Amino acid sequence: MACFCITLLSYLVAGVGVAVVGYLVLRGLGPLGRGFFRATPVYGGNTLIQIWFQTVRIFLGAICIALPLGIGAGIYLSEYAPDSRMMHNTIDSIIGLAEVPPIVYGLFGWGAFSLYRGLEQVLTVVLLTSGIWLLPRIVLETYAALQQVPVSYRRESLALGASPWQTTWRAVLPSARRQLAIGILQGMARVSGEVAPIIVIAAEPGLGGDSLTILPYYLYRSIIEFPLGSREAQFAAALLLFATSLFLHLIAMLIEITHVTPVLGTEYQEGGRWW
Repeated sequence: MACFCITLLSYLVAGVGVAVVGYLVLRGLGPLGRGFFRATPVYGGNTLIQIWFQTVRIFLGAICIALPLGIGAGIYLSEYAPDSRMMHNTIDSIIGLAEVPPIVYGLFGWGAFSLYRGLEQVLTVVLLTSGIWLLPRIVLETYAALQQVPVSYRRESLALGASPWQTTWRAVLPSARRQLAIGILQGMARVSGEVAPIIVIAAEPGLGGDSLTILPYYLYRSIIEFPLGSREAQFAAALLLFATSLFLHLIAMLIEITHVTPVLGTEYQEGGRWW
């Protein structure tokens, strides 16, 4: 009976999700096709495609900030940090940072960046805040991906005369690249659709939030400032935002489906430096 109830509830939740997505597609597909190159009601001088390109530029910039730092920290924690209490406490702290609500990062970005001269540009503050919000997730994804690589890969590489760094670069990272790509794409999908930190930052009068042309914030402003009008533009923007996030998730799913689990070795690292 319990199994039947859980199955029924799962189908019910899935059905509600499919219904919501279907309604969004029906209401937004036509307006999106007609208004993709048309000026929007909130930003009269910008079309929907210009706002979308600005959104892509923002989360690509956030990825460029978080990616090298996150991958570097993940490599150090997995391959070089000694297996000690401090290392485990550091990982626990990073997990805690990754679970912090995005709006808290928005408050941090507002307080840390917007009050300094030379950074009084809302796009710069949003980009830096998004990169910091994404950083602990990239660290955890890198650490988890490297931990799944068999220890035998490292031992055989060292036995052939490779240095620890050559082993990491030529044996470990190539084996973990699929899992890394999945984590990065999922992080990009979350950044592209997150609006809470952007609203907090754009609310600062001195930053010029009225000029912020990014898709989640445009959708928020169009609903707040035009609650009864321009429904077609709102559904078109919502569908475009959903399609962008879904596209990134689908790429991650395709990479995960085509992933082949390594069979040359069955030992895995349990944490910390092993050589």
